Amino acid sequence: MRVFLTSYDVRKIYVASQVGKESIFIKNYEKDRKLQVKIYNDRILVENKEIPLKDILWLLNSRSVVMVDDKDIYDLTLYSNTGKFYRIVCCGDLDMFNLDVSGSLLYSKNMPIKDIINKIYDECKDFNKILVFGSKLGYYSIELSKNANVLTVEEDKNILEIMKYNPFSREFFDNKLPFRIDSIYNIERLGSFDCVIYCPPPYSNSSRYYYSSPVLKRLKRICKKKLLLDIERPMKGNFSKVIINLRSKLENLGYTVKVDEEYGLIISE
Repeated sequence: MRVFLTSYDVRKIYVASQVGKESIFIKNYEKDRKLQVKIYNDRILVENKEIPLKDILWLLNSRSVVMVDDKDIYDLTLYSNTGKFYRIVCCGDLDMFNLDVSGSLLYSKNMPIKDIINKIYDECKDFNKILVFGSKLGYYSIELSKNANVLTVEEDKNILEIMKYNPFSREFFDNKLPFRIDSIYNIERLGSFDCVIYCPPPYSNSSRYYYSSPVLKRLKRICKKKLLLDIERPMKGNFSKVIINLRSKLENLGYTVKVDEEYGLIISE
C-alpha cells in the first residue's frame, strides 16, 4: 500500500517524537482507517515502511505531498518538456489535495474543494449524459459518475498523468471512467450532452481564447440543457470583470444566465 505524508502528518510525528511517544495514528489518504506510526529515535515505521525522520522533516514548511513506497520517498511533482511543473499539494488538513501548475493552483477559490464539488453535483445531478471539459483532478467526474454517464476531456496530458499519483483521484482510474486527451477546437466532434461543465484555465492574456465567443458557441452546439462554467480567479485582473464579460457573451447567445460569484460559477440554460 502507498503511504502519503503532508506537513500536517509530519508535524504530528515530529511533536510526538519530541515528547517521547512511541506511536501515534495519522490520516490514511486511501482508506478510511487510520495509519499507525511507530516512532524510534531517528526513524519511523509505517505500514512496514521504515523512513528516516530527517528525510521528511523538510515537509514541515511545505505544501508538498510525498508518497512512500517500498523503495523510496517521492515528492509528487511532474516536470514537462515545456518547462512547466505539476505538483500535488495539500491546502488544508481536512480538504482534498490540490494541484500547483507552475505556481498557479488548479483550485484557487478561498473555500474547501469538497464544497465546490458538492455545489457542482447539486447543479448537475439530474442529468444523464455529462461532459466535463478540464479534468479538475477528476473530482467532478468521480462524483457525477455515481448517477450519470460522464466523459472527461483534458487538453493537458500531464494533468491526467499526475492524477495517477493523487489518492483522491484514485476512483477515476479504478472505476475506469471514460476520458480523452483532446483540444477545445475539436469539442464538436464529441456529440451532444445534456449538461456540459466547462473548466477553462485561469484568465490571462495567454488563455483569453478559452473565454471567447467562438469557444462559447462551440459549447452551445453540443450542450442540450445546461452549460456550467467553473471559473477560477485570475492571478491578475478583476474577477468580477471576467464574470460580467462572460455573462454578456452567454446572454448574446440566447442563454438565461445566473451567476454564483462566491463559487465562481456561471450557470446557463
